[in-house]
Amino acid sequence: MYIFFPVALVFVGMALIVGGSLMLSKVDAKTIATMHFSAGSVLVIGAIIQLTRGAILGDYLMACGFFLFGFTYVIFGAILLFGLDVKLAGWYGIMVAVFAAVFGIAALIAGDGGTAYMWLIWAFLWGWMFVEYVLPVKTPPRLFPIMLVIGGIISAFVPGILVLLDKWAALWS
Repeated sequence: MYIFFPVALVFVGMALIVGGSLMLSKVDAKTIATMHFSAGSVLVIGAIIQLTRGAILGDYLMACGFFLFGFTYVIFGAILLFGLDVKLAGWYGIMVAVFAAVFGIAALIAGDGGTAYMWLIWAFLWGWMFVEYVLPVKTPPRLFPIMLVIGGIISAFVPGILVLLDKWAALWS
């Protein structure tokens, strides 16, 4: 068991929930950037530790996931703090959505429904970053923050708590 995995899930869930809530509250960009840098730092440090302790391919897959999430938060924090073009987050999001979809499909093929469930929801959320920040479409202004809150609850926070309580695997067997 990758002990950092459920901790990372809880932290990702909290970051999505708090980030989406702050967006809904129309809090200033620097406040939201602080949340993103905090989450990104924890995940990137966890990824580095995972890489140094890696012994099997699954260890490196886990590190890759931590990096994908960690850099999402670091990049978005930098965009908010330094006033960078938000399209960077959209283009990064679509690339990560592809990776997440591949990881989700691979987990599904391997018979790991729980992991597939999480990766496929994340693929959708990352893909939506592209829709939201790059494509010239108008979506309801509260839609994406609400999606982040719901996604944070159902794809990371609750699964992380259930993994910590050793109840997640039982849901998928």
